[in-house]
Amino acid sequence: MLLLKLKRSLGRIRLNYILEYIPVKFLSDFESEIPAEKGYIKPKVGETTRVPRWVAYELKERGLVELVGEKPLSISDLLSIRYRLSSNMKAGISPLPQNFYRRVAPLIDSSKKNSLKARSLLSEILNDRASKILRMIAAPSPSSMLSALQPEELVLYQTVKRIFEVWKEEVLNVK
Repeated sequence: MLLLKLKRSLGRIRLNYILEYIPVKFLSDFESEIPAEKGYIKPKVGETTRVPRWVAYELKERGLVELVGEKPLSISDLLSIRYRLSSNMKAGISPLPQNFYRRVAPLIDSSKKNSLKARSLLSEILNDRASKILRMIAAPSPSSMLSALQPEELVLYQTVKRIFEVWKEEVLNVK
C-alpha cells in the first residue's frame, strides 16, 4: 500500500512536470490551433507564448519552436553538483537546480554519448542525497532543510519518515 502511494506521488510529480506551461518562441507560422496558457492559438513566427511542456518538446523536436529560458543539464553541471556535494559532506542538504530529476533524464538516455558518465554521476548524487535525507528523518527539526529537497525527494522523505515513526512507536510501545 505504501509503495503504491509512493509510486502515485512520483507519478503526479511527473505529470505536473509535463503539463506545466513553459515559454517557447515560434520559428514558423501555424495554420492550426495549438493549446496555450490563454486558450487555443494560431501562433505566428517570432511570437513567444507559454504552452504545456509536452507540446513544447514535441514542437521542438519538429524544429518548430525553441525553448525560452530552459537550459538542459550537462555533464559539467552534474560534475559541479557532485563536487559541491562531496566538498560539503558534513553540511546539510543543499538545493539542486529546479526540476533536476526531470531535466537529467535526457542525459542518462542510453543512446547518448556520455550516458554512462551521466548515470555514474547521478548515482553518486542520489546516494549522497539519500543518506542526507535519512539523517534528516531522525533529526529533531529538519524543517529548514526541507525546502532544499526536490519534489521527488520530499515524497521519499515523507514516506520513510512515516515508516520510521510507526517503527519507533512499535519499538517503544508508545501510541
